[in-house]
Amino acid sequence: MVRLEEDMAQPLMPKEASIIPYRRQELPPVYRWNGLAEAIWSRTILERHMMFGEAVRAVITPRERSIDIDDEFDLYLAECVLKWKSNP
Repeated sequence: MVRLEEDMAQPLMPKEASIIPYRRQELPPVYRWNGLAEAIWSRTILERHMMFGEAVRAVITPRERSIDIDDEFDLYLAECVLKWKSNP
């Protein structure tokens, strides 16, 4: 998971952090990759052999627009959201 600083994606926890002394509800918002879109410079892949460079930007996508369908239940949830959004 990542956190946002401005529009830059940063690791959720710094490497030196050990125990989170907060209740989950008090923690700052975190985000996960949803795979909606990725733009990568070819030289990053060719020169660094990595998918991500130094500056990773983030676009926040509403939950109902980024449903990951991996199984039948996920498909059911996506259909429910589609019906819900189609009938205001």
